This record gives sequence, C-alpha cells and structure tokens, in this order.
Amino acid sequence: MAARVDESALQRRHFADPAHPELPPEDFAYPEAGGPNAEVQLWVLGPGERRIRLDWDAAALPYVCDAGWESAGEILLTVADRLQRNVALLSADPATGRTRELSRTTHPQWVDPLPGTPARLPDGRMLTAADAPGGTARALAVDGEPLTGEGIQIRRVAGIHQGALLVEAGQRDPAEQQVLLLDLDSGKPAPVADGPGVHSVSASAGVLLLTSADADGIRRTVRTSDGREFSPADLSEPLPYRVVPVLERVTEHAIPTALVLPRGHVPGQRLPVLMDSYGGPGMQDVSAEPRRWQARQWWADQGFAVVTIDNRGTPYVSPAYTHAMYRGFSEVTLEDQVAALRALGERHPDLDLGRVGIHGWSYGGYLSALAVLRRPDVFHAAAAGAAPTDFRQYDTAYTERYLGLPQDHPEVYERDSLLPDAPALTRPLLLVTGLADDNVHPSHTLRLSQALTDAGRPHQLLALPGVTHMTPGGTREKLMALELEFFRRELA
Repeated sequence: MAARVDESALQRRHFADPAHPELPPEDFAYPEAGGPNAEVQLWVLGPGERRIRLDWDAAALPYVCDAGWESAGEILLTVADRLQRNVALLSADPATGRTRELSRTTHPQWVDPLPGTPARLPDGRMLTAADAPGGTARALAVDGEPLTGEGIQIRRVAGIHQGALLVEAGQRDPAEQQVLLLDLDSGKPAPVADGPGVHSVSASAGVLLLTSADADGIRRTVRTSDGREFSPADLSEPLPYRVVPVLERVTEHAIPTALVLPRGHVPGQRLPVLMDSYGGPGMQDVSAEPRRWQARQWWADQGFAVVTIDNRGTPYVSPAYTHAMYRGFSEVTLEDQVAALRALGERHPDLDLGRVGIHGWSYGGYLSALAVLRRPDVFHAAAAGAAPTDFRQYDTAYTERYLGLPQDHPEVYERDSLLPDAPALTRPLLLVTGLADDNVHPSHTLRLSQALTDAGRPHQLLALPGVTHMTPGGTREKLMALELEFFRRELA
C-alpha cells in the first residue's frame, strides 16, 4: 500500500539564511488555516502494473489518520472530516478499492484522537472512543455501547492481552497514569501497574514491557507470557535532579498546578516567580514523570519559584476540561493561568507576585507574549519563543480543529491574534525565533516585532539562523542562559 500526496494547491513559504546570503532561499508547501490542503490518495500496488486506488468520500472525509493491513484481504483506514468532528473507521477491499464504514465517532466540537481507536476487536466488535455523560471522563465504547465510564480516564489503548483490553489510563490525580486490563464485556479494570507515578506499556506476542517513572527515576520491567519477570539493564545516565514538585489543584476548575522551589530553600525567603507552562491543547505539563522537572529544577536553583499550570484546554483532566478551549485560546488560557497563579500565591506566601516572569516555546511562547500584552498587572517580564502570534497564518489541521475556519469565524481569529495588542506593551519582552522554523514560521515573531516597532514599544528580538522549531544542537541550553540573564535583570 502506498500514499500519493499532491501539495500543488498549497501556498509556498520560504526561508532565506541571512548568515549565508550567497545561498538561494528554500521553499516548502504549507497548509495555512482556511486555505487548501494536500490531496491524499491511497493505492494498493500489485505485481506488474497492477494499481488499485482505495475509494472513499474524500471530499467529506479528507484527512487520513491511519491505514494498515488487517489481513491479506482487508485494509482498515481511519479518516476524518476537515473540522475533525467526524472520525470514521473504514474497511477497504484491496482487490477492488471499495470501502465500507464500520464505525463513526462524532463530537459537536472536535473528536480528540485516542491512540488505539477506532479498532476492530478479535471477536469483530468495534472499539471506539467516547465521552462519559457530562464530559466527565474519556471513555471507550464497544459497538456503540459504553464499556467504561466516570472514574477512568482512558489515554491509550495498547492492544489485547490475555483476552482483555490493555490500556493506559488515569484513575486518580491527572498527574499520574496507570496500566490496566479491562474486561471486554463488563469494562471491569484489573491493575497491571498502578503505584504512584506514571506507568506505560508496550505489548508484543504476550510479552509486556512496563515503564514506571516517579521522583526516584525510571524503571523498566519485562513480563513474559509464561509468567517470568525481569528488569533489563539500564545503560542511560541518571537524571541530574531528584525533583518532588508540589502538586495541587486550585480554583473552581480544579486546575492542576506544580511548584518547584530551589533546593535548600529556607521558608520565609521571598522568591521571584517564573511561570513555565505550555498551556496549549494536546500537551500535559503537570505530571509525575520526572523528566518534566529537570530543567525546571535548574531554573529554581537559580533563585526562582517555578510555577507550572495546566489550564483548561490541556488533556487528561476530562473531556469537558479539554473542550473548554473551543474557539477561545487566549481568553481561557490566560484566565486560568492568572487565577491559578493567584491561588498559589495565597497558599505559598514565599511566592513574590510582585515579580513574575513567564517564558515558553511554541504555544507556550504565545502564552508568554499574551500574558505581558494583556495582563501587565500580573506578569512583569516575558520571553516568548517560536510563538504563533496570528493563527490565521498557522496550519490547517491543528488550528481549525480548535478555532474553526477563519472565513466562518473571523472574530475568533482576531480575538486570539497578538498583533492588535502590540501598542499595549508596557513590560519587558524578549522575542525568540528560529529562522529555519518550518512549523511556526519566523514571520510570526517578525510580524509581532514589526507591530511593536510601529507602535513605538521597546522590546528585544533574538533571531537564530539555521535553528528549527525543535532547537537542535544544544540551542535550548544556550537560550536558557540568555533568558536567565534577561529575567535576573528585569525581575531584580
């Protein structure tokens, strides 16, 4: 099976490396919100010149989310509509290319992807994602009938093991994750790995590889099909810090938060606050997974109280919590960040809310710039990296899922754009962009910088030649040193 992707309808974006003016610019196709998408076709390639195209209503369901061979006589593919409110599991005949719909998952806002679904169970029934009543839990359904409900937040379906459904799920605080076996008829859970921390699993041929992570590190255990259990040798370097963040749920929304203090902090010593959150959909920051806290402990040891907040819109609290961000990036994100910070300030008097800095990358960069532009009464300095400053210039699948089409809801895109806020800047702002970023194109940062300059608002701009969105080659660590100097100066 092969995919044919036609990008000819997409606009082109360009990079020119200012450090090497002798080189010609590069260009690439980019699907901008509200604009055309690539056309995707699936073909079965046979002996000789045999070519069979899989046929489905691609005009109604243009996104191919997954495709694979179920057997020699069947291909299963998952497709979705452009706004991702409808996700269908299709069965395709590789001999004819004809498809038929096996199941459909719908949501009035958007269907959040749940890894491992939709799928066909060994007995032929259809497993799909579902929301428990009231959006209280991410659940599973079999042939449309609920299998799980409130009390278990399903995060991933890992497969079938010992005749039961193997899943990663949350049963307690959203910062933790368990591995469970679910009875395929009753949905009754049986624990596989459920101690404190974050547990995950990989399964193959009846063998499980369990990974358990907490403040003491990361451990892996193999359980074989005949009941043996052993821990493979770990050749990785130990983590630099043992971090036990203070995890709390605050405000009427029970927002997950974390606080990391300097090692050896003496109670009563007031500390400037550094907000370090992503805040966008699809990314959980407040987790018991120890790797999340290594850089944050470094920042704390430089003399900051580091605060991380998973505002509404982030995953793993509940579907209703996640969908609260629908057509409201800026309002929901900023409202929850401010409310949670103030709640933490009341609980922890060592947090000096008169000196609050905020930094982040990608959506976290958007949040950081948004914070000092719209709430300078709360945030006193910001470093915003790779920020999508105007979602009208961001990509189709991500942006339209949450904000809709810009031609249908122009007021939503205008409200979430940072460019009109440029004249309001009164706080120190450091803008950072990689000039080879093909995800959040550097034009996002440069347009905001131009709007600030046109409004006569002082700011700093750090443009990094050759750096992509993933900040390779130790770029992140070098930026941390530069940001440290910035925040020490501005929050002194």
